[in-house]
Amino acid sequence: MKQAYRPWLKLWPDGVIDDDLSPVSFAVFIKMLCLAARSDTPGIVRAARNIAWSEQQLAQLCNVTRSQMRRALAEIEASGKVAFDESGCVSILKWSKYQSDCPSAERVKRFRERQNETPSVTPVVTPSVTDTVTPSLCIQKNRIQSTEPPLVPPEGGAANAAKNIDATFLAELQRLPEFTALTVQAEYAEWTDWRAAKGKRFKDNRAAFRNWLRNAVKFQQRDNGGARPRAGPPPPENDHGAALLAKYGSRT
Repeated sequence: MKQAYRPWLKLWPDGVIDDDLSPVSFAVFIKMLCLAARSDTPGIVRAARNIAWSEQQLAQLCNVTRSQMRRALAEIEASGKVAFDESGCVSILKWSKYQSDCPSAERVKRFRERQNETPSVTPVVTPSVTDTVTPSLCIQKNRIQSTEPPLVPPEGGAANAAKNIDATFLAELQRLPEFTALTVQAEYAEWTDWRAAKGKRFKDNRAAFRNWLRNAVKFQQRDNGGARPRAGPPPPENDHGAALLAKYGSRT
């Protein structure tokens, strides 16, 4: 049988706070309300038509002992919240306080009808315009728009032309004492491939490449088994031991 009532209950905070039932009896009463909402006849706690739940079954449903259920039912009945009929079914008195008699579909329909009767109107506020208007602003269709071009951050092109890397810049780097141990042209080719593979873009290409070279110097100072071994400058011709060390590396 399709239930025509809402699957939730109304509980008033003041009624819950001021209730005189003991904690166990109040918990049992809440379970009774839920059972009454799911019953074939809302408001009546029963297993089926004219078939009541037994005391043991109610105790299992409410997760209490049988003696606790017996005392709770007696206290709830004495408070005037429930009543027992001749078949033992429990009727929730004043059921309309906890569950509306109006089906959900009908309540939604009434709500939509009230919404259609009083449509919400959003007031349109027109900004006040003085006689003096700054040159950077213009008013079109009650909207203030800026006439200045949008600010676009420089990304390469003419804005970065002075920071591009050319042959003259590479030759200047090769002559610097801190980079004489490197082959700047080869480092530049490797840096270009890395930047293209990663999709990197820099505000200053020259500064980025100098930082790359500094890191290359650090890698060069590591052992030959490091992440990026690089060959240093050739040793003097008369230093045979240094030449062997540079060629084969340290074996210690």
